[in-house]
Amino acid sequence: MVFDNNRRGIIFNIQRFSIHDGPGIRSVLFLKGCPLTCKWCSNPESQKKNPEIMFKSEICINCSICKNACGDNAIINGSNKYKIIKERCSLCLKCVEQCPSKALQVAGKYLTVSQTIKELLKDEIFYSRSGGGITLSGGEPLYQWEFSLDLLKACKKEGLNTAIETSGFGKWHVLEKIIGELDYLLYDIKSIDRKMHIKYTSVDNKVILDNAQKASKTGVNMILRFLIIPGINDTAEYKKQVIEFLRNINAKEAHLLAYHGLGVSKYKSLGMEYELSGIKEMDGKFLLNFKSEIEANNITVKIGG
Repeated sequence: MVFDNNRRGIIFNIQRFSIHDGPGIRSVLFLKGCPLTCKWCSNPESQKKNPEIMFKSEICINCSICKNACGDNAIINGSNKYKIIKERCSLCLKCVEQCPSKALQVAGKYLTVSQTIKELLKDEIFYSRSGGGITLSGGEPLYQWEFSLDLLKACKKEGLNTAIETSGFGKWHVLEKIIGELDYLLYDIKSIDRKMHIKYTSVDNKVILDNAQKASKTGVNMILRFLIIPGINDTAEYKKQVIEFLRNINAKEAHLLAYHGLGVSKYKSLGMEYELSGIKEMDGKFLLNFKSEIEANNITVKIGG
């Protein structure tokens, strides 16, 4: 098994003790960079590949230390508190290092495969006792596919159970290599409907659906996951599209994910606009009925990740 221990990836979080991203207790590694720009994205700091500074204005104490530390003149006085001019910022991170209230934080750091494995192995006892392991998420793991592949190989060398969460948007020969190192493939389909997919993610879903078909024939433990958003795809017509697709792909298991707005506050800290404000809470009855309709086709269904 050949892999590069010194290959670097850009990671913005390691979430430990997760029970929603594959079987057992898992560590979820979040990689930066994604070719999709989903309007409901709960990790907007994952979309760009490079590190970014996040400014939490609600805990800023207006002390001017960050402004004085910045050699790029990238921090100015805004209408309320400070404002970062991203075009001027060179990511020297002096402002982050000196911020006393931690209102400034950096999303994204470079780690090698060996450094990452060292971190992941700290919780090895929990993986082995629970049947858990490692899940790569993001962002999109296929966006940093060489790092993802080497890391998965390193995990396998250590005897760790492996999974990825992916939109499937990438070249098939890349996904095929990744699948070869997986125990579980968590395949997130943003929308079956092509026009809806383009409208809400900015990319066509043809490659995604084609790759899903190919992946289903590899024998990998594949779980198809569908996000349901009130007012957007909680319709009888969309249910028919999903069920037809699951039948055609001969799916064994599917998960229905309810929309949530838990990442909305991150948009403000990145200077981004959240375009789906005002979405209502998901109707539990709709999900339960949808679950029953899918199960009628001999497919295992779970509500939640």
